[in-house]
Amino acid sequence: MEFLENTSEHSLEFVEGIDTNQDPLSSLQLPYIPIPTIDNGARIQVENYDNGGQDLTYFDNDLFNHGSQYRLSEGVDIEKTSDIGGGFHVGWIEDGEWLEYTTNVKEGNYNIKARVASSNSNSAEMRVKLSDELLGTFEINSTGGFQNWQTLMLEDVMLVGGEEEVLRLEMVGGEFNINWIEFEEVADVIPESEEVFDVLPESVEKMVFPGDTWEERTPESQGVDSDKMQAALQVLEDFSGEDGVRETVIIRNGYLIFKGDNVENQHGVYSISKSITSTALGLLIDDLTVTLDTQASEVEPLLHGQYDDITLRHFATMTSGYEADGPNRWNEPSDDWSTTPFDVGAPMFEPGTAYAYWDEAMIMFGRLLTRLAEQDLYSFVDARIMEPIGIEEWSWWHEEQVEGHDLNYGATGVALNALELARFGHLFLNEGNWNGQQLISEDWVRQATRTQVPASLALADTDRSKTDGRGIYGFNWWTNGINAAGRRSMPEAPPGLYYASGLHNNMCFVIPEWNMLVVRMGEDGNPTEGKIPAYDRFFGRLSEAIMDI
Repeated sequence: MEFLENTSEHSLEFVEGIDTNQDPLSSLQLPYIPIPTIDNGARIQVENYDNGGQDLTYFDNDLFNHGSQYRLSEGVDIEKTSDIGGGFHVGWIEDGEWLEYTTNVKEGNYNIKARVASSNSNSAEMRVKLSDELLGTFEINSTGGFQNWQTLMLEDVMLVGGEEEVLRLEMVGGEFNINWIEFEEVADVIPESEEVFDVLPESVEKMVFPGDTWEERTPESQGVDSDKMQAALQVLEDFSGEDGVRETVIIRNGYLIFKGDNVENQHGVYSISKSITSTALGLLIDDLTVTLDTQASEVEPLLHGQYDDITLRHFATMTSGYEADGPNRWNEPSDDWSTTPFDVGAPMFEPGTAYAYWDEAMIMFGRLLTRLAEQDLYSFVDARIMEPIGIEEWSWWHEEQVEGHDLNYGATGVALNALELARFGHLFLNEGNWNGQQLISEDWVRQATRTQVPASLALADTDRSKTDGRGIYGFNWWTNGINAAGRRSMPEAPPGLYYASGLHNNMCFVIPEWNMLVVRMGEDGNPTEGKIPAYDRFFGRLSEAIMDI
């Protein structure tokens, strides 16, 4: 075990919330919803232990919640944390107390990290068990104070895969606080003598960033076969409309290796705007203005009463259940896109209990973020993200105002060109870092672009239910996860791929395994077969062009 630097950023909470259909004091142990999956980068907030109550899902030496700030009816002592990122932590820990968490486990070797603070002069311990098997023991010494946070680590712990396994934290001694547990998969060590990227020149080993323009290179110089890449682009052109690949760019290692002949054509990218909206949330969380679990009704008075339990997390995952009153703006046979999106209607469902892709909810989300940023979202994102990465000529449609600030609709309205959209994707490929400057936290990027909506969640019965994000939706980003049917969304594509998606086949794909971006833009309709099967075929062919995998 070793101490890591006390600069580690606090994660965004991984789990969604308490299932409102469960009685936390029932006689059954019921998982916190959704059940977290232990895989690379998974972080579990300790206050999100299972539902069930004393002696069943936790044991506390008294039945009083000394923090009195979260899960008030239960005996675990929870208070708002001073750690980076906000949220809650469990404190007032005493000898013999324990907490349990139902998890799904991906088999592998992991470094297990724990975020702790202590002023205890005597050492304490926290034992970590999985289905009654001891994984290891954290030794917790004084960190210099109950609000002086440090990260401990158990190295290279083997976990056996399984579903609904119980993770248990047992306290020996006390007088410490704990914020989260994190799992970092240990990569296989490659022998030094083994040459991996023998087809790539040394010049491509370092990521580059565009200046005023993208630097162009041949595909072969970046480990891509030109002929096979063109074959993949032909697949893309065949399922696209009249715009074909004219507004398509492919970036690898920061170099432009393909561009169509109309890549400077600027127009709306529709729901790609949603990924930019959630980026504003990430900035606000980085600024410690809010957390994912901030209640939306604390920000927007219009939500008081019917929507008191909705959090910002629910809006970012399309699980809020928000619906507005009023007829459809476009005279379409849909209950979405009200002409009056801020006329609050009755909830479609209890927050966190179902998934519904719903633009009215995103429009309200934009209103919330505008209030929190205390400026219009265009100006907020432009200063913090777009200007530093070199996007100058972009726009974001707006209507109405709140507190004197223009309201950029969180669902849509952003306009830029393919080369500019690639810059936004390149920022995320580099986990929020632009040429050495961390513009948005690495932690946010990782959380936003990994699956946050469980595949097991209910699908709301709406007129837009064909857009199903269960198992494949992060914080307003789409992922190549395991969908509700139990299959990988795009099996021919790398599993780590994620993307922003808009109407008319406007797409921004980030492929970390290939160090690559693929941007396709147009105003010519979606593929008739559907985006997911179409792009699965495209990435299957493109994989044949990658010479170093």
